[in-house]
Amino acid sequence: MSDIFDALLRSKGSYSLPYLIKISHPDAGTLRFINDREGIDYQGEHYSPTSFSYTEPKWQDGRLVNGSISIACGDNRIISFIENSDEGISVTVTGIKLQDRTIQEINTYYHQYGSVDYDGFVVSWNLEGDDKMDMVFPPDVFNQFNNRGNA
Repeated sequence: MSDIFDALLRSKGSYSLPYLIKISHPDAGTLRFINDREGIDYQGEHYSPTSFSYTEPKWQDGRLVNGSISIACGDNRIISFIENSDEGISVTVTGIKLQDRTIQEINTYYHQYGSVDYDGFVVSWNLEGDDKMDMVFPPDVFNQFNNRGNA
């Protein structure tokens, strides 16, 4: 019983395990984070410790929607990364750290669309799926008068 209580205290009262995330931009480079007290090396890359929360996206109509990441800005790297990037930022979740310090690879979640907010302390990403399937063409754009080949 005390082992379970100790595990709960170590995980700050929740059942979540530390995620490894990679934030990339073709021009600004790559940042790697783990939401834990200490950094870790995984596949030759160092993941820096920081406080963040990650909400996995849900599947809707065959695509991932409504994921989110909130990262506490302990240093200026993340702020400078956002300021030097444009809409080409991608976020990849590569694995989780188990209690025995091994990394369990998970189905990689890759996000490239969304919006970023910064309040001076926390950077918040609302991660969205590719919305190309949501495009609707008004019926009066292509009708029998302006597109006679389909009349």
